[in-house]
Amino acid sequence: MFGLRRRSLVALPVAAAMALSLSACGNTDDDDSSDESGSLVIYSARDQELVEDLVDRFEEAHPEIDVEVHYGDDFGVAKVLEENAVGNVQPDIYWSQEAGSLGVLANEGVTQTLPENITSQIDPAFTSDDGSWVGLTGRIRVFAHNSELIDEAEVPDTIAEFADPQWAGRFDLPPTNATFQAFVTAMRLVEGEDATRVWLEAVRDNLPEGERPSNNGGTLDLVEAGTVEIGLVNHYYLYERAAGTENGLDDLATRNKIAAVGDLGSMVNVTGVAALSDNPAALTFIEFLLSEESQAWFAETSFEYPLVAGAPTPEGLPPLTDFIDTNAKFDLNDLSDLEATVALLQEVGLL
Repeated sequence: MFGLRRRSLVALPVAAAMALSLSACGNTDDDDSSDESGSLVIYSARDQELVEDLVDRFEEAHPEIDVEVHYGDDFGVAKVLEENAVGNVQPDIYWSQEAGSLGVLANEGVTQTLPENITSQIDPAFTSDDGSWVGLTGRIRVFAHNSELIDEAEVPDTIAEFADPQWAGRFDLPPTNATFQAFVTAMRLVEGEDATRVWLEAVRDNLPEGERPSNNGGTLDLVEAGTVEIGLVNHYYLYERAAGTENGLDDLATRNKIAAVGDLGSMVNVTGVAALSDNPAALTFIEFLLSEESQAWFAETSFEYPLVAGAPTPEGLPPLTDFIDTNAKFDLNDLSDLEATVALLQEVGLL
């Protein structure tokens, strides 16, 4: 197995991928990777340092399968679509960090339809509605806040409140980050284009002067340092940070607040996988990721919500069922409309 060094996710490669207009031709007979049942090629948008251990566990469980993993933006959606355009899709698996990119591949006809015994393991609110991909883990949007600067009761209960001038200079967010862009896409779907533009313009005016953080981790850094009181991030970054300290959360000033039930501020985006070939090893890998062992690994190691029914909820978090009503307001497949989101963020000056 080998990987390529991961680069930071930026908006323009995502936008370029979404802008491509390609015919859906899928894998062809001359795709070497799908002809070899003893091999498996994976393109992973998930960080190598986060999931490499799980891939190693798969290899130990299936020594008969030669696994080759490519990590990072160079092997993202744009790469798959470029290969699809010439009828030569290389990976058997695409492993995504959010639902939008999986929706793009499904819309282009690149994905294989997964069997019901796989797709039925996940609540419909957290996976595709047509079997084109399956959700693996969930991450909640939260309002991370510095508890030494602001009490939780003072932190907004809804995402709409951040448009209020009283929050000017007091919070930050990463506009180039894929999960923030997915949230904006969900807002466009639920609230409409005009309402989302108004909110973004107000938020833009409320953000501190200077450059925006590039990712969730950088946003959390600003909160923990007290540079801002609140950061709009995914829930698990705080728990990953706490795991690296001697006394866990007790060593940190940051805490998470989850938005009111039903509010888009607590939407759940998902990681997931799609099979891009009929290689039997692809289904073997997906079944492994949905296994009890792997789902528990996600909860204990990455602090994400396992999506298989009955899997353990990460300690200290509310049950995933609390967020079904929020996610029922939009279709995860529709988060693929990132091109329009990027254009809107550029229009309002956040990119």
